[in-house]
Amino acid sequence: MYAQGGIWQGEKIISEDWITFVRTSSPSTAEQGGFFCGQWWLVPDSRKDVPASAYATAGTRGQFVIVVPSHDLVIVHFSLKGFDYWDLVREVVRAVK
Repeated sequence: MYAQGGIWQGEKIISEDWITFVRTSSPSTAEQGGFFCGQWWLVPDSRKDVPASAYATAGTRGQFVIVVPSHDLVIVHFSLKGFDYWDLVREVVRAVK
């Protein structure tokens, strides 16, 4: 739904305004790299190896969902093992190019 601009099976479920909000860094994180807004994590400004369009939501113990609109890609990970999900995005994008 997020990868499709808020549309699911032809029906608008989430407004474009909300999607824009969760993809726009919070002013409070600007000095640290603009990495968070609207309960979603954004690619830190320092990461040049990951598409800037990517954004992620993360749960506990390594669970996360990453949306990469520029590559029409959604990555879902359920595990008790946590790791840097931006590294995973980098490798998946390389693999599907």
